Amino acid sequence: MRIVDASARSLPRADHPRDAVLMCPSPSRDASDAPTLVAAVDGLGAPGREDRAAKLVVTAIERKVPLLDKLARATERDRTSGTRLALVRSLERTFDEIHSELAALQDPQVGATLAVAVFTDGYAHLAHVGAVRGYLLRDGRLRALTTDHTLGMVRVRAGTLSPEAYRASPLRHRLYQALGTGGTSTSTWRRWCWPTATCCCCAPTASTTCSTRPRSATACR
Repeated sequence: MRIVDASARSLPRADHPRDAVLMCPSPSRDASDAPTLVAAVDGLGAPGREDRAAKLVVTAIERKVPLLDKLARATERDRTSGTRLALVRSLERTFDEIHSELAALQDPQVGATLAVAVFTDGYAHLAHVGAVRGYLLRDGRLRALTTDHTLGMVRVRAGTLSPEAYRASPLRHRLYQALGTGGTSTSTWRRWCWPTATCCCCAPTASTTCSTRPRSATACR
C-alpha cells in the first residue's frame, strides 16, 4: 500500500475553504510508507463559517492519529475480532467528540460532513457521516463504499427515486445527519484493499456528484 495522490494536505483548500483533506503518516513507521489515515471534510455553514468547521475537524482528527495508529498496528499483530472492534469503536468515539466540539460552538450554521479511512494490513477501516464519500477503484470500475446521509438517498433506497434522478435532485443536498447539527450516527465499514485497488475519500461539489468530479480527494493504494 502506498500513496497515489492527494489534492491537498491538512488545512482547508484555498480555492474551496469549506473543504479539507488530511493525510497522516504513521508516527511509528517510515515517512515513505502508506499513511495510517486519510480523511475528507466538507464544512457546512454560511460563507465565512464553513472553513471554521473544516479547520476544527482537521485539528480534532490530527489529535487522534497516535491512538488510531497504535490500534491499527495492534490489528496487524493480533487479527482477532477484538482488536478490529477496538479500532472501529475508537473511530466512532472520534466522530462523537468532533460532533460535540462543533455543537459546543452553539452556532446552528456551523457543521461538517466527514469520511475517514484508517489503513492497516491491507484493509481500509472506513467511517463516515453525511455526503462525503468513500470509494474503491479497481480494474477501472468505481464502487461506492458509503451511502449518502441525505433525504434524496432515503428515497433512492425506498425505490421512489432513481439513481439517475438523484444526481439532479435538490434532495441530494438535504442532509439528515451531519456533525455538529442535529442527530448523528457514524456508519463504519471494513474493506479489503486489493493490491491493484485504490481507496479514496472525497467531498462533493455543489454542482455535480462526487463520483464524476470530486472537489477534494485523498487516495491510497
